[in-house]
Parts: sequence; C-alpha cells; structure tokens
Amino acid sequence: MAVDFSLYVRRAGLTLLNGDATLAAATGGRIYPPQRPANPVWPFVAWGVADVAPFDASCMTGAEVSLAVHVFAATDDDGAGEERAAAYAARVATVLVDAGEVDLSDYGCPVPAVAQFTWERTQVMQDATEADAFHAVVSIRAAIAA
Repeated sequence: MAVDFSLYVRRAGLTLLNGDATLAAATGGRIYPPQRPANPVWPFVAWGVADVAPFDASCMTGAEVSLAVHVFAATDDDGAGEERAAAYAARVATVLVDAGEVDLSDYGCPVPAVAQFTWERTQVMQDATEADAFHAVVSIRAAIAA
C-alpha cells in the first residue's frame, strides 16, 4: 500500500515544535504549517512543504521525507536578528532530532510507521526586504519505517 507520509510527519513535527516551551516562548507561539497567515508577526517559524520518496526493502517499506523549516527573526531590543534566527533554528533542529522515533499512528497514519528526524544543515540569510531581518532555513530529513 502506497502511503504519502508527509502529512503525518508534518503533524508530528508541528506538535513537537509547538510543545517545546523554549521555542514557543521565543516565537510567541507563532509556529505555523506551510499555509501561514499573511504578514505574520516576527519572530515566527513555518513548516515547509515536503518532498517524499518511497522506499521498499525485503523486510519493510517506508519513505524519506525531506523538508525545510523556516525561521524568521528581526533585530530588536533583545538582540541581533542574525543571532536570534540562528538560535531559533538550532532549537528547531534539536527538538526534532531529540524526539527519537516518533510513532506516526499518533498523528493519524493509517499504517504502523515510525519516523526518525535528522538535521542536515541550516542556512541563515538576510531577509531580502528588511536590512535588520533574517531568515534561517533548517533542512530536515525524516526516515519512515512502516
């Protein structure tokens, strides 16, 4: 049975990020799915759209889900935007990786499956429209075994 695991990975990932008190406090709880509000208040985190590749092995099936989590932060009285974006991005990676094996049935997956998040890289860049604002892209891979 072919299953696109990206929805269940997104549900799990957003639940993990929203459940982290440090990240929620830093962003004011503004942790969004791919469809985020127009003109959101900064800082905020946005889950990106996934790229899914299935795999089959002799004893299991699964998939690899690649995605980016986007972090936006601007310079304010609490510090430089670049440093804040990098710190929030590091927290995103830590929360997802430290979750270990995540049971996707807890998030509506129709088949027994677990996901394991891996942090691949982070890039912090100046926002194109604002000189004191920064955007970090956290590249994540989730390996799913079903």
